[in-house]
Amino acid sequence: MNRKPATRRNRQIIRPSSSDGNRSSSDLSSLSPQASGSDVWDHEKRGSKKRKSDSGEAYSHCIECPEKDEKIRELTKSLENIRLGNEHKRQASELESMTAMYHDMKRKYEAEREAKENAILRLSKLTSSRLRDNNPNIADLSDEYRPTKLAEIYSEMYDNEWTDAYEGLDGIELSEEDIIRFLLELIMIVYKKCKTLAESQLQTLVKMIVAPFSSENINDVPEEIKDVIKGIKDYRKSHARETINVVQKHIEDSREVKYLDIDQVNIYFKACVKLCWLAVHQDPPLVLDVEQNSSSTFDSKRFQEYTKTGPYVGFVVWPALLLHENGSLLRKGVAQGAQSAGRLCELS
Repeated sequence: MNRKPATRRNRQIIRPSSSDGNRSSSDLSSLSPQASGSDVWDHEKRGSKKRKSDSGEAYSHCIECPEKDEKIRELTKSLENIRLGNEHKRQASELESMTAMYHDMKRKYEAEREAKENAILRLSKLTSSRLRDNNPNIADLSDEYRPTKLAEIYSEMYDNEWTDAYEGLDGIELSEEDIIRFLLELIMIVYKKCKTLAESQLQTLVKMIVAPFSSENINDVPEEIKDVIKGIKDYRKSHARETINVVQKHIEDSREVKYLDIDQVNIYFKACVKLCWLAVHQDPPLVLDVEQNSSSTFDSKRFQEYTKTGPYVGFVVWPALLLHENGSLLRKGVAQGAQSAGRLCELS
C-alpha cells in the first residue's frame, strides 16, 4: 500500500506540553520532523515580536540620552559653582582675617614706634638739659629770648627807649649828666630787683625739693634731683613773660623809681623790667656790668665812647651786657671818655 506524502493539511501538529515549554532550542532537534517544523515557526514568531519590542525600547532610550546628559552637565556645573562659591567664601574669610591681623600688627607697630620716638625725644631733652644746665656755651635755639636775642633787644632799647626817655627828661631842670645818671640808676635798680626775686624764687623751690637730703647745696644732690631742678629752671624761663606785669607792679610799689609819670620814662621803665626779668631767667643769668678796673682807664673792649674820647672814664652811660658773671661780652656798654680820671658810677 502506497503511503501519501505528507501535506500541510494532513500534517499532524504536535503541541508541546507544559512540561516541554522550557525546552531549549537545542532540544528541538530531538523532535520528529513533523513536530519540529511547527515549533520552530512559533518560536521564531515569538522571537521576532520580542526583537521588535527590544528595538522599540532601545530607540526610546536613545532619544532620552541627550536630555539626561544635559541634566548631568547642568548638575555638574551647579556643583562646580557651589564648590567655587564655598571656596570664594573661604578665601574671603581668610582675607578678612588676614586684613584684621595686618591692621592690628600695624597699630601695634605704630604704637611701639611712637613710644620709641617719645623715649628718644625724652632722652634727647634730658641729655640736652644736662648739657645746658648752667652752661652758657650751649644755647637753646628754640628759645625766642635766648641770650643773643636778648642782646639784640638790649641794643635796640638803648637806641630807642633810652633816647626817648632822655628827651622826656630834658624838659625838667636836670643836667645832661644827671639825666644820664638817672637813666642808668633806673635800669640798674630794675636789674637788681629782678635778680633778687628770681634767686629767691629758685632757692625756695630748691629747698622744697632737696629737703630730704642732708645738704641744700644744689651741687650735692643726686643727679635725678639736678634734672628736676633744671626742669624747674626751664619752666620758670618759659613762663617768665607771663609774670612780667607782676614784677613791674612790685618794683613800682617799692617807690624807688621816680618820674614814672612821664610817658617816655614809663615806657623805658617797662622795657627795662621786661629785659632784666628775661635776662635773670637765663641759665646762667645774664649780667649788666658797670664796673671798671681800679685804674679807671677806658676799656674799649667793653665800652664804646659816648660823646667824648679819652684814656679815662668820666662816667658810665649804659651798662655792658655779659653772658654770665665774669663771662664773655654780648653787647658793649657806653661810657664818656675823659682826659683825666673821673667819677665812676657806683651802682654795680
